[in-house]
Amino acid sequence: MIGADAVRVTGKSQPLCVGGGKTVSDLIGDDIKITWDGVKGSVTGELKKLDSWAEFDPAVSNGHFFPATLSAAYNGVPITVQKGDSVKTLIDRNWILLVEDKDVPITFSANDKVFLIFDFSGATLAE
Repeated sequence: MIGADAVRVTGKSQPLCVGGGKTVSDLIGDDIKITWDGVKGSVTGELKKLDSWAEFDPAVSNGHFFPATLSAAYNGVPITVQKGDSVKTLIDRNWILLVEDKDVPITFSANDKVFLIFDFSGATLAE
């Protein structure tokens, strides 16, 4: 599974997997859209700014976040996410991505194969 088949953004009222009572609609605007070209998902629309979300990560509690849930095909599979020079590997289908620079794509891979790239260059980072 790659691209659009590999991921979904859950409904706006869906609670997030991280504490604090946040829902998807706390992170993204109603106008969010992903346009697919193979593995690349170009995100447009508003990423809201959170000023205090210590439950996410006390060291990084401010910023713009994007929620993504991987397909069940990735259940139990180590997933590597790369954003610039930062690389993180976890066995998890639920991801909340911190978008610090919308011009830096976020790449997902499993078994050394890229299956998803989020491009936020067309998104709006709310003030």
